[in-house]
Amino acid sequence: MPGEIVLEFPKEYVRQKDLIGEGTFGRVFKAEAWELCDRDGVTVVALKTIKDNAPEDDKQKLTDELELLKTIASTRTSYPWWILYQDSMRFMFQMRLPVRWMAPEALWSSEFSVESDIWSFGVVVWEIVTLGNTPYPGMSAKEVIEYLKQGSRMVRPNYCNEDLYLLMMNCWSQKPTRRPKFKDLVHELEEMECDTEVIAY
Repeated sequence: MPGEIVLEFPKEYVRQKDLIGEGTFGRVFKAEAWELCDRDGVTVVALKTIKDNAPEDDKQKLTDELELLKTIASTRTSYPWWILYQDSMRFMFQMRLPVRWMAPEALWSSEFSVESDIWSFGVVVWEIVTLGNTPYPGMSAKEVIEYLKQGSRMVRPNYCNEDLYLLMMNCWSQKPTRRPKFKDLVHELEEMECDTEVIAY
């Protein structure tokens, strides 16, 4: 049917090429697909394979990710799973959607701005304070979205002082206009650094 969205593409029409990168769940390859979406000839696509030794939890997380991205996927039960993207989604795929770092308006409405960058900065600060822990520990991407819909925020990490946690929480204000500016964040961090130096002295 004209305009119908194809949700499955046979993997025998896909030729795996060079490795693009490796993520949490598996490897991403450049690939070629024949007659994708009724196009003549070859279309360059991104192909993702789950690792052979991936635990069931990772497979479930990948499934959640696929639902969020609304990909073109093979429904075969065997692994690896083969994931194809239309041209308009290839760039997003190569970034793998960073749900844990995205502001609510970016998740719900694809609204990206300086204010949504401020939200992401707050998450990065949380990562630094926790020495590289994964944001929203123990949650799948789908659970993170539900958590944010409820208005919840990550709790204060151990060994994080109240001022720094307040900075994070300000970055995570629900209304983008209530989030601080980058210049204000720099000023606050500089003040915290000075206070720390005084205490250390």
